[in-house]
Amino acid sequence: MLEAERERELLARLKKAVVEYNEGDLLAAIEDAFREGLDARRAIFEGLVPGMEEVEIKKI
Repeated sequence: MLEAERERELLARLKKAVVEYNEGDLLAAIEDAFREGLDARRAIFEGLVPGMEEVEIKKI
């Protein structure tokens, strides 16, 4: 089972990669997240979606 601190780190990496439009970092973060057992739903809704929301807010 993934430790809470490591889970937060992985989610933060996913979000940061989306916000910075960094495809290489995003792919690496996704691979690490799934390799380490982060739930796919959590990765999407607590990592990727917050990043997309931040990008959308910056566009407005």
